[in-house]
Parts: sequence; C-alpha cells; structure tokens
Amino acid sequence: MSDRSFTGTIPTEYGLLTELTSFTLQGNSLEGPIPTELAQLTDIDSYFNLASNELTSSIPSQIGNMSVSSFFYLNENSLSGSIPTEIGAAPFYKGVYLDSNRLTGPLPTELGALGLITNNWAYFFLKSNSICGGRDTTHSDTSNTTYRAQNSNNSR
Repeated sequence: MSDRSFTGTIPTEYGLLTELTSFTLQGNSLEGPIPTELAQLTDIDSYFNLASNELTSSIPSQIGNMSVSSFFYLNENSLSGSIPTEIGAAPFYKGVYLDSNRLTGPLPTELGALGLITNNWAYFFLKSNSICGGRDTTHSDTSNTTYRAQNSNNSR
C-alpha cells in the first residue's frame, strides 16, 4: 500500500494481521506515533516499511522485538527521541534505515559496528539525525556490513 496518498494515523488493528509476510505503507501522508501493536507482526520475511511519511513521536521499543528477516525502514519521517536498544538486538535484519528523522541521544552500544556485524546486517543508515557520540563515518569489513552513521546535523 505504498504511495497511495493515505492520511491519518496507522490503525492499531493492523497489528492483528499476524500472517502478513510484508508490511509497507511507504510514501503516504500518515502521521502520529507508530502503534506498538505492529510488534505483533512476527512473520515479516521481507519488508517492514513505514518510510516517507509524517510519523512523529519516538520509536516504540516493542518494534525492536520484531523478527523482520529482511529490511526495516523508518526513514524520512519526523521520529524523535532515542533509538531503542531492542533494535540493535534484533538478529534477523539485513538493513535498518533510520535516516532523515529527528532522533537524538547516544548511539546505543548494541548498534556499534561489532553488533551490526554479529547480527549480519548489510546496511544501517542513520544520517540526518542528531545522535551524540556518533561521527561521520562509513565502516565496511569482510562481512560486507556497511555501517553509515553520517550525522550531518549536530553530530557531537
């Protein structure tokens, strides 16, 4: 349901669709918080994509407990607050995209380069946020993990 010009908030009832294997609402005009009920979508094996909306509030820690085996997109929203440590502990993501939000606070230790390599992530994007303790860098190693913590604004 990408690019359909949907407006309003994400219905909490979407969390009841537990047999979905892909979930995408990218490129709409959805606003408000991410419902914690979406953490009940435990069979996602391709995309969990809420990118390019107008979502606000913080990232619910429950979302980090999902078993998304492929790509996790929350980029290009207005999400604020810190990154939940639970996202760094998720073992199945191939790519995590949190760039172009209003995230602040320290980079959780679970999201350090070693954690990304251990979790077999291919990509982690964090640019255009205000994460303290991060630095503009791209880290690559033999496991083909690309770690991009490019905090273009207010990096400390």
